[in-house]
Parts: sequence; C-alpha cells; structure tokens
Amino acid sequence: MLPEGAVDRDAYLVCVLEQLFRALNRRDVFASPSNRWADPRARLLDGKQWEAVSEDVLHGLILDGPVEEHLAGRVRALDAAWQLDGGALGGGRSGREAQLRGWTRTTTTGQE
Repeated sequence: MLPEGAVDRDAYLVCVLEQLFRALNRRDVFASPSNRWADPRARLLDGKQWEAVSEDVLHGLILDGPVEEHLAGRVRALDAAWQLDGGALGGGRSGREAQLRGWTRTTTTGQE
C-alpha cells in the first residue's frame, strides 16, 4: 500500500507506455529515427527534388495524364461503386452483382 498522495511508479509507467503506443498507432505522435513509427510525410520530395524525378515517378505509376483528369476518373469510379452498393442495400433486393474495373462484387441485404 502506498502512502496518501504517492504515485505507483510502475503503474504510471505502464499507463504512459500504453497511451504512447495508442498515439503511435493513430499517428498522433512519431518516433524518429524509425522506419515503422516515423512521420511518412518527412520522406516526401518537394520543390526542386520532386521536379527532378516527378516525370519518371508518374510514368512508372502510369499516371501520364493531367492530375485533374485522373482524379475525376477516380471520383466517377467511387461514385459508381457507392451507387451500386446503395442500390443493393436499400432497394429491397436479395442481392446484386456489380462489375467495376474487372472485379465482380456481390452484395446482399442479409435477407437470404
């Protein structure tokens, strides 16, 4: 038993470490130098460094078109997927099969 007003150092240490671990997983805090717990934004290229390699990187990712066009395509695909899922879940159907970019996905309402 601890005297009144005293803190159990071991229990306090466990609580602090537990909260630190949770913050690391949420990416609220970062640990450096570390590959796993470091800030991933710190390794991003910017300015002249990015300009020097951007063409090769974008070509390697098959992103040669304008950024706005690429993002608009992603928005359309995401919107189509949401509409298909929403139709299957809210339309009272027993299930629906959707094809999006070569993937087949079956959604059900749970009434089967």
